[in-house]
Amino acid sequence: MKKILISLLATLLVFPLLISCTSQDTAESRLRASLEQSASTAAQMQLIQQRTDPGVDDEDFFLTLDRIAEVERSDAFFQGLGFFESAFRAEAGDYSGALIAAYKDLSWAYGHSEIPKAAMEEGINQHALALQAYADVSAGNALAGILAFINESWDEASSLLKNNAPRYEEIDSFYEWMLLVCTMESGTSDSLDRNKYGALRTRYSLFPEYWYHGARTLRDEQAAIFAEHCINLNPNGPFALECRTILASFHGLESYAENILTTIEIEDIVRISVSESDPGILSSLFPMMEMPDNNYTHYVIGALRTLAAIPLYRDYFIQESSRYSGRLAERLLFISRG
Repeated sequence: MKKILISLLATLLVFPLLISCTSQDTAESRLRASLEQSASTAAQMQLIQQRTDPGVDDEDFFLTLDRIAEVERSDAFFQGLGFFESAFRAEAGDYSGALIAAYKDLSWAYGHSEIPKAAMEEGINQHALALQAYADVSAGNALAGILAFINESWDEASSLLKNNAPRYEEIDSFYEWMLLVCTMESGTSDSLDRNKYGALRTRYSLFPEYWYHGARTLRDEQAAIFAEHCINLNPNGPFALECRTILASFHGLESYAENILTTIEIEDIVRISVSESDPGILSSLFPMMEMPDNNYTHYVIGALRTLAAIPLYRDYFIQESSRYSGRLAERLLFISRG
């Protein structure tokens, strides 16, 4: 059993480095943080091995998983926790659960633009290879189910995952979330399924993919709320543009999807502009002021009118109004009057 921990430890050490190297802002601090997380995770794994070698008894197994669940329900998920759970499940012989726990970590990393989609698939395949000498057929089927899930083959993913369940799952586990996504994305969900999905937010609020699938499958205002949460977690992430499209559609602004900014994004731009005393930063809000009347544009106008009380900003709005025409020029002039 020690061999399997060594194999999985190698996977744990490789992926934080891959995450740092594939990010847009590969700063030294991010690389250092990834290495520190790897070292911390490795140390936790060694403690588990010392405590439970050569295996994990049932009481220890359930207790540890319950503790991991409570961390996640406390909105405290951190990168590496899924890999830690994966190694623990593997040591207990729960190979399907080990793969799904690894995918949880990879899904988080992908949703936050830490790795590209190809690296997410490669990561789960590497994990499966590390388990290959020990795992039974259920792990291979679970791997196939995860890959089907990643590639949006919902019926296939659901069938494979249901028939190769992990050893132990809470009602709000990542495995149960994956099954629920399959049901909702395949168009076979009912009101109970949608209520269950909303009830999972406490555990997965830091996962862009949780909000993304909710935005795609829930209805009307609920879908818009989920889309906005997804964007706020990673405004330039892999799910952001589709979520902006969902938001635009809900507000009848289909042709302006790329211009839509959430209230959090608007506030961030205004805050940065004020902190740097640079009104030019506000020009990124101008496309929103060219849109027809809507709640987001009204929010921008209200925020900028407040700034117009400051001479530096009032002069900027007056100057910019002379450079543009139409709706944008009118609104800039209106804003400049405070």
